[in-house]
Amino acid sequence: MQEIISNIIVAVLASGLTYFLAIEKFRSEKWWELKFLAYQKIIEALHKAKEYSSQHHDVELGIKMLSEEKKAILKADTLLGSQEIAKAIDVGSFIISEEAVLVLDGYRNDMDSLNSSTNSWFEYLDDSYGLTKDCLDKVKLLAKKDLQRSHVLFS
Repeated sequence: MQEIISNIIVAVLASGLTYFLAIEKFRSEKWWELKFLAYQKIIEALHKAKEYSSQHHDVELGIKMLSEEKKAILKADTLLGSQEIAKAIDVGSFIISEEAVLVLDGYRNDMDSLNSSTNSWFEYLDDSYGLTKDCLDKVKLLAKKDLQRSHVLFS
């Protein structure tokens, strides 16, 4: 009889521990997915901003022509990207790393300064491309680091 009670206690404890571990793994996987999606949106937003500068830069150099429709699409994508970056900064380290928030905040400040300090449209496009590419490169590295760390912690 005592052996049966002992086996029941072990079974209950084992199933409770298994349940707890499964719930924790599920939570950690969901957090990882949220982080991944947040970084994905930020990287896409920065890519669109870079594309805007690149495309218009090529127009200014006479390398290509853009239709009014394409210009409107690029502008809309850039505005949506700016909103996504602002959202990422506001949400902050709740989802993404504090380092990534600082990089994005610095990028936004640099772009605001650029808007008031450039002398020509061409100079703006050139500087904007450089700032955006630099930010994109940094965010990609930080995302890899953060997602890898999160995955290791919760595996």
